[in-house]
Amino acid sequence: MAVAPQTGRVTPADDLRQLLSQSEERLINLTDQASAVGLYSRLDQISELLPQLQATGGDIRAEEARWQSLQERMEARGVRVLRAWQGGPSLAAARQAANPDPDRWWWWIDQRVTARRRRRQRRIGGVMLAVLAIVALVVIALPRLFPVDPVVRQSYRLQLRAETALANGDLAESYQALSQAIAIDPTNASLLILHGVVADVQGDLAAAEQSWQQARSLLNGDEAQFFTERGQSYLRVQQVGRAIDDLQAAITLDPASARAYLVLGGALEIEGRYQEALSAYQQASDLADAAGNAELTVMARAQMANLFPRMQNAPQP
Repeated sequence: MAVAPQTGRVTPADDLRQLLSQSEERLINLTDQASAVGLYSRLDQISELLPQLQATGGDIRAEEARWQSLQERMEARGVRVLRAWQGGPSLAAARQAANPDPDRWWWWIDQRVTARRRRRQRRIGGVMLAVLAIVALVVIALPRLFPVDPVVRQSYRLQLRAETALANGDLAESYQALSQAIAIDPTNASLLILHGVVADVQGDLAAAEQSWQQARSLLNGDEAQFFTERGQSYLRVQQVGRAIDDLQAAITLDPASARAYLVLGGALEIEGRYQEALSAYQQASDLADAAGNAELTVMARAQMANLFPRMQNAPQP
């Protein structure tokens, strides 16, 4: 595809820089199918022009870095790109009409989004199973070692029922169990926050606000802890974007919160934003170490160790 001449063009490298700038701007301002078509047209032009410039031996390292960064941002915003295309079928139709080269991976971004969503669901499912195992251990083992009040025992059982329902994607069953647990133990802020999140996801904003207000009262105005707890709860119901928003709000309120950084790292990792996740884990480790919280330090470093091989094996654009 030939590059359209631009006013004031001096060299093909100028065309490349202009195409990069236009693509970066369009990626930020994606709103509809027309803007998506315009973005894809420029991406195709870049993929054709760049090898020609590389073959001349000119110094275009800065442009190559911008191109790599643009593709990474495109990959990270796959859902938004698909929304601009008005869904996978529209993109598939455009792909069939364009018949692009296989190396122009953005034409298959719908398949990448689907694969990433499946990987994310598997990771969340694994985390939830681990949580269930811990909760089950608490429910089964501790009462034998230390006699527990019947009311507390019933609350734990309802929490386990709610966790099991969440792991199975049954929000209605989880909401019912959480409501019963709160009726038994109305002073548990974490339960109230999770109850509000499940209510919110189901569309009952009034019930969600009521639970969150009760939780805020119990936390005595500690908004950083509230947003950390709510972000973690959103993560448990696979609302990763909202989890990230809450965790970033918590960090703004309390920049020394190692726990908020740790949970944020997990959310970013699920999103496939590995470099940002690594940075969040490192921050969590440093803050926990400075605070003398050995448990959080170990957890953050373990997450970093687990993330390194995933970063190395991640597919590159």
